[in-house]
Parts: sequence; C-alpha cells; structure tokens
Amino acid sequence: MPEPLTARAEAVRASLVTLVVFIVLGCLGGWLWAQWADPARFVVTADNAVMGELEAGREFGVDVLYAIIAAVAGLLAGSVLGWRYGGSGWALPVAVTAAALLAAIIAWRLGVGLGPPEPLSALEGAQRDDLVPERLDVHAKGLLLLWPMTALIGVLASVAAVHPKRRHHYPDGQ
Repeated sequence: MPEPLTARAEAVRASLVTLVVFIVLGCLGGWLWAQWADPARFVVTADNAVMGELEAGREFGVDVLYAIIAAVAGLLAGSVLGWRYGGSGWALPVAVTAAALLAAIIAWRLGVGLGPPEPLSALEGAQRDDLVPERLDVHAKGLLLLWPMTALIGVLASVAAVHPKRRHHYPDGQ
C-alpha cells in the first residue's frame, strides 16, 4: 500500500514543481522578450504615420526572438524536469504541457505589457520625423505552441536517456 501513495505524492510534487518552474520561466521569458525585442517603428509625417517595408519586416524579428526564447526555455526546462521527475509516470508530460502553455501565455502577455505602448497614444505628442515603435506582439500565434512542444521534446529526450526502456523477456519467445 505505501507504493501507490509514494507514487502519487511524487506525481503531485512533480506537477507542482513543473507549474512553478514554468510560471517563473514565463515571467523571465516575457521580460527578456520585452527587453531584447526591437519592434517595427512608424515615422511621423505632417498628417499621418507610415511604416516602410524595411520596418514592417522587423515584425518577423520580434516573432523570431519570441520563438528562440520559447524554444530554449521549453527545451531546457523539459529536459531538467524529465531528468529529475522522469519516473513519476504520465503526470509529468501532462503537467509539462499545461504549465508550458501557461508560460507561453504569460511570456506573451507580459512582454506586450512591458513593451512599447499602443502607437496611437504615442503619436499624440510626436513631432514630424519622430519614430514611434509598434506595440510588441506575437504576430504568428502558433509560436505560442513552441513552449509546450519543446518542453515535451526535452522531457521525452531526457526520460529516454535517463530512464531507458526495460527489455521484457517473454517465456514464449514473443
């Protein structure tokens, strides 16, 4: 009887640690993204604000930076959690998937909140030829799935390396 309780306690511990790790990483990722991202900028004209092709291309760089942060954080966290809690059973991949998705949303929304304000509010006091940054955002929302995908890859890779499959020998040769 103690074995199921121990296994359940280990699964709960693994799930709670996973949740905390990904909440912290989501906050760190969002802050880093807001600090490092270089969003596209509008040039203020006499009666408008315009964004050239070169500046519009910078939106891609903002998404790429978010993707890099997500992939590195997800892979590292998943690998460490898989190494540490790989024997806790099915609870770990479920917890990693849910917590990593939460981290993706936290990083995205925190980055938006810490990044430049809405351009319309910044345009009110802007002078001609001023550069007004676009609001930070993930333009390709599918990138949010990088957190759970890379975290699961990390878990699977580390579990496969640390907890290799046991070979079963069947008496009838199967």
